[in-house]
Amino acid sequence: MKGARPLSAEEIKKMYSAFEGKYRVRNQTLFLLGINTGFRISELLSVRVGDILEPDGSIKKYLAVSKNKMKRKRKGRTVVLNDKVKEALSRLLAHIDLGGIMSRDDAVFASQDSVVAIGRKHAWRILTAAFLNAKIVGKLGTHTLRKTFAHNVHSWATEKLARGETIDPILVTMNALGHSDPKATIRYLAIEDDIVDEAVFAIAA
Repeated sequence: MKGARPLSAEEIKKMYSAFEGKYRVRNQTLFLLGINTGFRISELLSVRVGDILEPDGSIKKYLAVSKNKMKRKRKGRTVVLNDKVKEALSRLLAHIDLGGIMSRDDAVFASQDSVVAIGRKHAWRILTAAFLNAKIVGKLGTHTLRKTFAHNVHSWATEKLARGETIDPILVTMNALGHSDPKATIRYLAIEDDIVDEAVFAIAA
């Protein structure tokens, strides 16, 4: 959990425009899927065409990653795909399906001229290059995607609570991340020291 921080809404916009080159569409989609589902990078890279594509060619409503692809291999995790992600996935599949030869067993985030997925180090290099292009600094890495997802879910739930709705932001975030213990989620959402400093100045009496 240490070594990565979430991205702000403005940084997300900058990142989306920061991917360059032949594999821009693939890399943008990897980024979008990560910040909108909270899957770890190894879980994202395990996704196959058949995991996201219905028999009729439409994008599935949910993305399910089996337990053998998850970090601790205890249970799988299923996350709903929002319209923005579904649109990105459709665009990517249309981009890579040359002549209709794509197989449902092919990796969605395939390496150059291959049906095999890129590796975690390759994904790290892709994201690092985009962070540099976007001039985003700080504790960043592949786990930034999952941290951003967690931060956004928690912020959404916190806003609902502030409006008087009966909701527990920690439990919502815990379920969204697939955690089994709220203590893990609380640790995951640890606030950076500079944010705490800002809060202390803001509440000065």
